[in-house]
Amino acid sequence: MREKISRRDLLRLAGGSALGLWFTPIPWKLLDDVSIWTQNGRWVTSPPRGEIQFRYSNCTLCPAGCGVRARCVGGQPISLAGIAPQSGSRGALCAVGLGGHHLRYHPQRVTQPLRRASGISASFQPCTPEDIVLTVSEALATTRASGSGDLAAILDERPGRVTSLMYRNFLSGFPNGVYLNPVSDSGATLHAMESAAEKPYGALGIDLENTRTILSFGTPLLDGWGNPARLWKMSEGLQDSSESHLKIIQAETHQSRTALLADEWLPLRPGTEAALALGLAGILIKEKLIDMAALSRQAIDLEQGAQGSFRELTEKFSPRTTAAITGVSEDKIVSLARELVQRGPSIVLGGGDPGAGPLGPEEETAIAALNFVLGNVGRRGGFLPRRELPKWLKEPSKNLKPASSLRDIPDHSIRVLFVDALPSGNAIPWTLLEKKLVRDNPVVVSFSPYLLGISRNAQFIVPSPVYLESWEEVLTPLDSPTTSYSLSLPLLVPPGGVQEPFDFIRRVAVAAGVHLAPEFQDVSPKDLFKRRVEQFHRDRRGTIFSYRNESETRVKDVASADSMWAMFCDGASWRDDPPSSTSPIASRFSLLGKAANAAERLEAVGHGRLEIQRDPATEFPLVLMPEGWRGAVGQNGLSPVMTKIYQESGLRHLGGEARVNVETGRRWGLTDGGPALIQTRCGSKVARVHFDDAVMPEVIQVIVGPNLKEFHESQEVDGRNILCLCNLDDDGVWRVTRAKMSGV
Repeated sequence: MREKISRRDLLRLAGGSALGLWFTPIPWKLLDDVSIWTQNGRWVTSPPRGEIQFRYSNCTLCPAGCGVRARCVGGQPISLAGIAPQSGSRGALCAVGLGGHHLRYHPQRVTQPLRRASGISASFQPCTPEDIVLTVSEALATTRASGSGDLAAILDERPGRVTSLMYRNFLSGFPNGVYLNPVSDSGATLHAMESAAEKPYGALGIDLENTRTILSFGTPLLDGWGNPARLWKMSEGLQDSSESHLKIIQAETHQSRTALLADEWLPLRPGTEAALALGLAGILIKEKLIDMAALSRQAIDLEQGAQGSFRELTEKFSPRTTAAITGVSEDKIVSLARELVQRGPSIVLGGGDPGAGPLGPEEETAIAALNFVLGNVGRRGGFLPRRELPKWLKEPSKNLKPASSLRDIPDHSIRVLFVDALPSGNAIPWTLLEKKLVRDNPVVVSFSPYLLGISRNAQFIVPSPVYLESWEEVLTPLDSPTTSYSLSLPLLVPPGGVQEPFDFIRRVAVAAGVHLAPEFQDVSPKDLFKRRVEQFHRDRRGTIFSYRNESETRVKDVASADSMWAMFCDGASWRDDPPSSTSPIASRFSLLGKAANAAERLEAVGHGRLEIQRDPATEFPLVLMPEGWRGAVGQNGLSPVMTKIYQESGLRHLGGEARVNVETGRRWGLTDGGPALIQTRCGSKVARVHFDDAVMPEVIQVIVGPNLKEFHESQEVDGRNILCLCNLDDDGVWRVTRAKMSGV
């Protein structure tokens, strides 16, 4: 007779099985095998063996150009670190830079030319360089056709390099050639001040070491802006009670990392930066807190100019009006204006967020004007002019196309677009580029090491070297008061199939019948870098800082140009001599800027960018605002080790995640940690929601950055991120967008 099995019998069986598994070697052997497999997969590199050496270079993952000390085994870098504190980078290296030697093995790495598969938006197939050259040269011929208004363009996010000059020379061979610099630029405030001058006085740097107060309009000063270590070193006394420490006042919509670390956070309503800048300038002028005689002598339009009167404009932004627009109290606005004078030298910075993009030209004009009113240009603790790099190219400027801003290019006008490989570290929405392309069969060629960002939307991808695989120039960081120059050296051998953008454009020039200047024919970028260094030696300006020896040598004391080149090849950097004196800039300037209808545009934007959009509040009652981290947005690849920051520790949010105020989330039926549908007039996207009281009510703060698939081998990485939902203003600004949100 068959016995009945009870529930107790089943429990005994399960318990005995579990106990048996604990003592049997089978599961432990399986775990050991899994460990072996995961350490020997094709994505895992074998540790090199050999002598330990140290080599020196400079980082190109963002424009800061920090010095790098690479610990190498068998000639291969196994770890990166910052160098001496007295160097330009102050001995620091950010998290992105610390993992730079891993980028060679990025799961989205491209090592052969790719062509977009016909009819499949995100699928690519291998092709040959000759295929790309042929297609591109045929499209370029169309731009040369009689009467054609189509443009041939190159987008260069790091202007001023030798490669940049070659790009400009190549484009001079086309009547409709356009050399483009990006809209998003961390140095936008400096550029606005430079362009406001009646006569050019060159580039400006910042004498931060002698600055006592910084008013920042959303600039991520303590989160990667400029040279990160420079500000960190100066801000060690933040929130100190002493009067000597650097005080940072952060004015922005959400409580960012910089706002958390700053002395003071001023919550601003979205899109109202211009109003606060104009309101502060108006108080300084009305109360005569600044040198009015000096301002009257230098300001072309303080009282009356071709574009109107700056004084009359600021009178329209009284403390009461400014408070109503910005959400900052009248008393605070007045006390802030007085503090900028009493606690000087003070500077005011804009520039925007790496993910949210730039402030608009009107906002930057208002910020530049506030700096001029404060009288901090050409003064200690303010903005100082710096000299240009020594001239080495003898070719006449007429053979170099001038730079144009992407915002100034007519929509649907670019037939052929090349996108340079070296990113600025800031985001560029694909929609911004897409609206500039012709509607019928545009050709977009992306020079990129990765199948990420803009590359996902290109017709062709030409694989370029990653960081540490090629020679590259490192130019002066945007905030530096003195000019500098160094090189990023190849510590790794690039894989076959990878090609320098410099060499590929030269091949296209031959196929298209463009005659490049002799300087760019039959030479390598390294050869041209050496010529530039030889010019440093001839000019006998500045000093050479040796990373290896941590010592400085005057250029005039270097025996020969070859000796100087050898120093650069060992990771040295050149720094110009500081200005002999600091004195106010003699050139006159326009407070309203030089744009047509400047006063009218400033007044309109001063009342808020959301008012300009004029979307019915009942349809889109919320405000979408993106944010990002420099070097982790745009075309940048990140070391897979960075998942520890994004996924394991949660120090950074992954791309597409949205943060909202608790009250906002509950009002719209959202769940903390749950999915939600974000909708704008440009489209919709699902995001994961996190409640955060650091975000202002009725604002959706969405992260621009990598998603989890980018850290793994996947062909499903989306080339259209959250920026595709952002409204693009006519001037290329996407910071604020009317939106709505609902749970899903």
